[in-house]
Amino acid sequence: MDNMQIKYFEEFKIPDWPRVSRVIDFITKHIKSGRVLDIGYSEGSFADYLNKKGWDCIGIDVNIRKSKSVKLVCGDLNRNIPFKSSSFDLITAGEVMEHLFDDVYFLKECNRILKSDSYLILTIPNIAYSLNRLLVLFGKLPKFSWAPYHYHFYNLKYITQLLRENGFKVIKISSSHILYSRRRHFSGRIFEILAEYLPAFGAHLIIYATKDK
Repeated sequence: MDNMQIKYFEEFKIPDWPRVSRVIDFITKHIKSGRVLDIGYSEGSFADYLNKKGWDCIGIDVNIRKSKSVKLVCGDLNRNIPFKSSSFDLITAGEVMEHLFDDVYFLKECNRILKSDSYLILTIPNIAYSLNRLLVLFGKLPKFSWAPYHYHFYNLKYITQLLRENGFKVIKISSSHILYSRRRHFSGRIFEILAEYLPAFGAHLIIYATKDK
């Protein structure tokens, strides 16, 4: 893992709780509790909420984290994910794939450690975010287009294709918000609702997939 990434995310806490809560709501309604691996764990991540809902939670990150309720593992996700095959009922990975050198290898590893009929839920920045389209139209660089710790860029069509090519069936696509979320202002709830119906324009894509048979 790039030393710059390790340093940058050393004290990182998950800032966008509306995105996390949308995923937790889906899991609670549609997936029976079991064993979950929260990839890219930090304070405020999915495991902190799922732990309270009966899930056996393990978090993994390149930085050493502390948690009173979640079992934590330190690991470099550019290498093998350090668990046996068919170990988990669910994998969550929030804003992780764009930071990895080889996203295809990462998906293959996720497929390996998931049980049959299990779930992978990803959230990733959307290069085709509505504001990005306007920025490009006026000759400006889009958000998420460059950062010293981003190695991949995604839109809805590309991430769907990537998942299908690497052993997953996409069952639902959503996004976080169209313009801004409740993180910025309470009125962002409107744009969060719109993001359910217009995910291709959302800031962060939320992909729900199952391990393909």
